[in-house]
Amino acid sequence: MSGPYRDSPGGSRYVCIACYAYASGSPGLCRHCEVDLLPVDREDVRLDLHAEAERRLQKKMYGEYFKLSLLGFSLSMPLLFFVGEIGFFLGALGIGALLVKAYTKLRPMSGLALYAERRRRLELELSGQKALPAGDEDPEQLGVEETLRWLGIEGPTSRR
Repeated sequence: MSGPYRDSPGGSRYVCIACYAYASGSPGLCRHCEVDLLPVDREDVRLDLHAEAERRLQKKMYGEYFKLSLLGFSLSMPLLFFVGEIGFFLGALGIGALLVKAYTKLRPMSGLALYAERRRRLELELSGQKALPAGDEDPEQLGVEETLRWLGIEGPTSRR
């Protein structure tokens, strides 16, 4: 059954691009910020959803990088007393780089790992080799429904 008050069977077809928190199968107002929901069939809405996913991925990546760098500096504090300030700084950078490498290996779905995978694919393409397809969680390659799921946009029946 379908009607004006029922969700579309294909999933959420209208989204709020003001708060990126609500999606619905029918047009109307966002229940969070009371802005009109826009159809995902429009190209500008899809581009805006992908841009928001990319912003969130970059924010996640830079947050992870900052925390790992801070951990590297805190772990290298004992070096300050033995090798001086320059040695401490270089040691902290080295430890931070090792932590980032280890983190990308241990957490393949992290923002740092996704960007490392993108760099690797780009290097392969630029060198003339055939690059592997992107992973399932890279927002750059996701369709509309997958992007909505990746952003965590809730539908009309889900609760936050």
